[in-house]
Parts: sequence; structure tokens; C-alpha cells
Amino acid sequence: MFWKLLAIIIAIGLTACGLLSMRQARLQAVHELADAQLRIWRHDERLLLLRAEIAKRITPDGVRNMLAHSPDLPDLIDAAEAGWLTLPDEGPVDPWVRLPERQP
Repeated sequence: MFWKLLAIIIAIGLTACGLLSMRQARLQAVHELADAQLRIWRHDERLLLLRAEIAKRITPDGVRNMLAHSPDLPDLIDAAEAGWLTLPDEGPVDPWVRLPERQP
């Protein structure tokens, strides 16, 4: 009887140790995930600051001036003059979509 009770106590102790180790591994994984998310958030914040700084320093006129003074780059092409830019009225019409009728 003593050995059976000892075996049951040992089995319960080993089960408890296994559960505690699984819980600890889960807590460690959650901590690493939260730490990674915090690092990503900090990198995103830094990226937004850098983008704002770039946007503050570069203007369309500045880009045009840089391109004008660079002999290696071709001249700028106006998209509207080249026909690359279409207005909404010039777009293709889907025959399956019925347009609302105009009121006189």
C-alpha cells in the first residue's frame, strides 16, 4: 500500500512539473511575441519619422531642380501630355453596370 501511495504521489508530482514547464514555455513565448511586436512598433514609428523628414526636405520643385541639373537622367515627361493619364470620363464602360439616368 505504501508503494502504491508513493507511486501516485510521484506521478502527480511529475504531472505537476510537466504542466508547470508547459506553462512557463507558453509564458516565455507570449513574452517573446510581445517583445517582437514592441520592436516592430518602434521600427514603424521610426519609419514614419523618417518618411516625414524626407517629405519635409523634398518638394516637387526640388526634385525637378535635381533632375534638371543631373546630366544622366532623361527629361521629365508629363503624363497627361503623353496620354498615360486618363480622366474618369474617358475610362472604359462596363456593359454590365447600369449607369444612373440623368435628371433633366
